[in-house]
Amino acid sequence: MKKLISKSSTGEIIKLFEKCNLEWYFWEGKAYNQMCDVRFTGSVIAVSYKDQNGDYAIFKGKRTGKGHYELTAPEINGKATLHRGPRTKILEGYWQEDDDKGMWRIHLY
Repeated sequence: MKKLISKSSTGEIIKLFEKCNLEWYFWEGKAYNQMCDVRFTGSVIAVSYKDQNGDYAIFKGKRTGKGHYELTAPEINGKATLHRGPRTKILEGYWQEDDDKGMWRIHLY
């Protein structure tokens, strides 16, 4: 797990958190953990992980307020929110993919 910082071709700072712990909580009660990568580029966030078929899924969105993000994943009919408090390394929010929905928590390492 590591954090990488660089700059985009437009000069925006890119922060990449690799191999973060992603906790999924489903409304019907099941839960599981997996690894994900989180990339911040200016006001844009992208969360990528392997889905149950072994393909990569990507939720991507923009900051809507200080520490608040709204994301979509059109390929899997997904939408989500994430929230991060000041000086914390945890993102939390709501997610939905088709008929599945729940809460998720990402620990940035």
